Amino acid sequence: SIESILKLNLDIEIILVTGPSITKKFDNVKNLGFVDNLHELIYASDVVISLAGKSTIDEANAYGTPGIFIPIKDHFEQENNSKNEGFSFNDINKLDELILEKLEKKRNKVNANGAELAAEIIRKFTK
Repeated sequence: SIESILKLNLDIEIILVTGPSITKKFDNVKNLGFVDNLHELIYASDVVISLAGKSTIDEANAYGTPGIFIPIKDHFEQENNSKNEGFSFNDINKLDELILEKLEKKRNKVNANGAELAAEIIRKFTK
Protein backbone atom coordinates (compact mmCIF):
# COMPACT_ATOMS: atom_id res chain seq x y z
CA SER A 1 0.00 0.00 0.00
CA ILE A 2 2.93 2.36 0.55
CA GLU A 3 3.91 2.06 -3.10
CA SER A 4 0.32 2.81 -4.13
CA ILE A 5 0.20 5.91 -1.95
CA LEU A 6 3.58 7.20 -3.09
CA LYS A 7 2.67 6.55 -6.73
CA LEU A 8 -0.28 8.93 -6.35
CA ASN A 9 2.17 11.72 -5.49
CA LEU A 10 -0.19 13.38 -3.02
CA ASP A 11 0.82 15.91 -0.40
CA ILE A 12 -0.10 13.75 2.57
CA GLU A 13 1.51 12.39 5.70
CA ILE A 14 1.80 8.62 5.81
CA ILE A 15 1.84 6.96 9.21
CA LEU A 16 2.49 3.24 9.37
CA VAL A 17 1.61 1.08 12.37
CA THR A 18 3.21 -2.32 11.88
CA GLY A 19 3.54 -3.77 15.33
CA PRO A 20 6.89 -4.58 16.92
CA SER A 21 8.23 -7.06 14.37
CA ILE A 22 8.58 -4.81 11.30
CA THR A 23 11.17 -2.09 11.67
CA LYS A 24 11.79 -1.34 7.99
CA LYS A 25 12.28 2.32 7.15
CA PHE A 26 10.53 3.93 4.20
CA ASP A 27 11.16 7.32 2.62
CA ASN A 28 8.49 9.89 3.53
CA VAL A 29 6.77 7.43 5.89
CA LYS A 30 6.64 7.44 9.68
CA ASN A 31 6.75 3.83 10.91
CA LEU A 32 5.53 3.94 14.50
CA GLY A 33 5.86 0.18 15.01
CA PHE A 34 3.63 -0.79 17.93
CA VAL A 35 1.36 1.82 19.49
CA ASP A 36 -1.02 1.63 22.40
CA ASN A 37 -3.19 4.47 21.10
CA LEU A 38 -4.23 3.04 17.74
CA HIS A 39 -7.76 4.32 18.28
CA GLU A 40 -6.46 7.90 18.39
CA LEU A 41 -4.57 7.42 15.13
CA ILE A 42 -7.65 5.94 13.48
CA TYR A 43 -9.71 8.90 14.68
CA ALA A 44 -7.15 11.41 13.38
CA SER A 45 -6.76 9.72 9.98
CA ASP A 46 -8.38 10.78 6.74
CA VAL A 47 -8.32 7.16 5.58
CA VAL A 48 -7.25 3.87 7.15
CA ILE A 49 -5.65 1.11 5.08
CA SER A 50 -5.53 -2.07 7.10
CA LEU A 51 -5.89 -5.78 7.30
CA ALA A 52 -9.50 -6.71 7.91
CA GLY A 53 -9.38 -7.21 11.65
CA LYS A 54 -12.73 -6.72 13.36
CA SER A 55 -11.50 -4.29 16.01
CA THR A 56 -9.83 -1.99 13.50
CA ILE A 57 -12.91 -2.00 11.28
CA ASP A 58 -15.20 -1.33 14.24
CA GLU A 59 -13.04 1.55 15.47
CA ALA A 60 -12.88 3.13 12.01
CA ASN A 61 -16.64 2.81 11.67
CA ALA A 62 -17.26 4.18 15.16
CA TYR A 63 -15.16 7.27 14.37
CA GLY A 64 -16.55 7.63 10.86
CA THR A 65 -13.07 7.25 9.36
CA PRO A 66 -13.17 5.89 5.80
CA GLY A 67 -11.20 2.69 5.45
CA ILE A 68 -9.85 0.12 3.04
CA PHE A 69 -9.76 -3.32 4.64
CA ILE A 70 -7.88 -6.06 2.82
CA PRO A 71 -8.05 -9.58 4.29
CA ILE A 72 -5.24 -12.05 4.67
CA LYS A 73 -5.80 -14.48 1.80
CA ASP A 74 -7.82 -17.54 2.88
CA HIS A 75 -8.33 -16.20 6.40
CA PHE A 76 -12.05 -16.86 6.73
CA GLU A 77 -12.71 -14.33 9.51
CA GLN A 78 -10.87 -11.49 7.78
CA GLU A 79 -12.41 -12.38 4.42
CA ASN A 80 -15.86 -12.19 6.01
CA ASN A 81 -15.03 -8.89 7.74
CA SER A 82 -13.74 -7.33 4.53
CA LYS A 83 -16.69 -8.63 2.53
CA ASN A 84 -19.04 -6.91 4.98
CA GLU A 85 -17.18 -3.66 4.23
CA GLY A 86 -17.26 -4.24 0.46
CA PHE A 87 -13.68 -5.44 -0.02
CA SER A 88 -11.86 -8.62 -0.97
CA PHE A 89 -8.26 -9.81 -1.19
CA ASN A 90 -8.13 -8.86 -4.89
CA ASP A 91 -8.69 -5.21 -3.99
CA ILE A 92 -4.98 -5.12 -3.16
CA ASN A 93 -4.50 -4.72 -6.92
CA LYS A 94 -6.49 -1.49 -7.09
CA LEU A 95 -5.32 0.30 -3.96
CA ASP A 96 -4.42 3.50 -5.79
CA GLU A 97 -7.99 3.80 -7.08
CA LEU A 98 -9.48 2.95 -3.68
CA ILE A 99 -7.22 5.41 -1.87
CA LEU A 100 -8.33 8.29 -4.09
CA GLU A 101 -11.96 7.26 -3.67
CA LYS A 102 -11.69 7.15 0.12
CA LEU A 103 -9.72 10.41 0.35
CA GLU A 104 -12.50 12.17 -1.54
CA LYS A 105 -15.12 10.70 0.76
CA LYS A 106 -16.18 12.78 3.71
CA ARG A 107 -15.97 11.36 7.19
CA ASN A 108 -19.11 9.41 8.02
CA LYS A 109 -21.41 10.99 10.56
CA VAL A 110 -20.95 9.42 13.97
CA ASN A 111 -23.76 8.77 16.41
CA ALA A 112 -22.35 10.53 19.46
CA ASN A 113 -25.24 10.04 21.84
CA GLY A 114 -24.53 6.43 22.77
CA ALA A 115 -24.52 7.12 26.51
CA GLU A 116 -27.97 8.71 26.28
CA LEU A 117 -29.31 5.79 24.26
CA ALA A 118 -27.85 3.29 26.74
CA ALA A 119 -29.37 5.19 29.67
CA GLU A 120 -32.77 5.14 27.99
CA ILE A 121 -32.57 1.37 27.43
CA ILE A 122 -31.59 0.83 31.06
CA ARG A 123 -34.46 3.05 32.25
CA LYS A 124 -36.93 0.94 30.28
CA PHE A 125 -35.69 -2.25 31.94
CA THR A 126 -35.70 -0.81 35.45
CA LYS A 127 -39.28 0.47 35.42
